[in-house]
Amino acid sequence: MNSKTNAGPPSPRELLTEVKSRPAAKTYPFEDYLEAIHELKTKGESYAGIAGFLAKRLGMEIKRGQVYRAYQLWLGEEAGKAAPAAESRVRKAPERRASEEELTPRTEAQAVDQLVSILDEKFSRGLPHRALLRRALGVIEEREAHERMAQEGDLAVEMK
Repeated sequence: MNSKTNAGPPSPRELLTEVKSRPAAKTYPFEDYLEAIHELKTKGESYAGIAGFLAKRLGMEIKRGQVYRAYQLWLGEEAGKAAPAAESRVRKAPERRASEEELTPRTEAQAVDQLVSILDEKFSRGLPHRALLRRALGVIEEREAHERMAQEGDLAVEMK
């Protein structure tokens, strides 16, 4: 008789120990090519284009969403590797507020990638993304103008 069946389920700590001892599974069969994906993204390739390129070159079915998710995970891991060095720089440097001008190229690339992915997934390919971005920018500028006017109005009321 198997002793594990009589012992009941493992405790949460035992199960956690068992899970931690397992090697990490590869999420996607193309994970070894994430640096190449990064190079393609920095050259302006879309996730759909990269998926098609990899599918053709590697001989496997790869979808745009898989490339996006794998790449985002990879970016997070790369950022995590850079975090200890960044933390030491933060301790030495005085605290500053981030502004639009202070975006790092990597942060900006991540933000752009996320926006493009959202647009790709939400809208059909035939819809002009630039027109949507212009419209969104107009909405943002209008909101900022309203906020400025509200702040100026609050200041005028305080001065009276």
